[in-house]
Amino acid sequence: MYKVIVFDVGDTLIEYVPDQITVVTDRFADIGIEIGRETALEVSRITELSVAEQILREINGAERMDDDAFMAYINDRIMAIPTVSEQLKSDALKDAFIAGMKRVKQKKTVKKNVHRILQMLKEKYRLGIISNYSAELSDYLKECGLYSYFDAVVISAEVGYEKPDPRIYKYFLEKMSCDAADCLYVGDHPFDVMGAKRAGMGMVWLNNIYDNMPEFIKEKPDYTIRTIDKLTEIL
Repeated sequence: MYKVIVFDVGDTLIEYVPDQITVVTDRFADIGIEIGRETALEVSRITELSVAEQILREINGAERMDDDAFMAYINDRIMAIPTVSEQLKSDALKDAFIAGMKRVKQKKTVKKNVHRILQMLKEKYRLGIISNYSAELSDYLKECGLYSYFDAVVISAEVGYEKPDPRIYKYFLEKMSCDAADCLYVGDHPFDVMGAKRAGMGMVWLNNIYDNMPEFIKEKPDYTIRTIDKLTEIL
């Protein structure tokens, strides 16, 4: 029986407007190219996994890329997607797409039903957060009324470790004075599954954009849901 429910934040409790699928689709439209939803999804998956894979390489001792080099790496992977390379046939089109993505501004908003769900869970469980995020996250959580639901909020920028580094989970467990086996983690990213399961926690994968777990991740979630409101059906 779980005693602690632990949440990711981005794309789990909060979402970004416009969403990434819309952003990608609109940036192609800006340069006169129409793409399908599956191509936009693939761009989003590549972007998400590239960020997480670089974090994992750094955990394993690789040197951190500077921002420009890292963005070039992600863009190269995006341009290698067959349905993208077929459309972006010239350097001018590639440059225009990349420039358009750099100009994107997204707003954060709390997902529908999150307040209701957290209020329900708070009556039965201790709640916590482990998130890869900048230090401003605490202020945002306070502004939108989420912060008070949680007994511990652990943010990578504040503690110096990023998921799936086992040290960030250890830090959380010590802060909460609980065992990993007592915790159920809820997160959207495949690396959330990797990190939580390696830490010994139960795992609910809030799968927003993936058809399947990437093959190189061997850990499996205990539960998979598509929307956050389905969480109450598990617990």
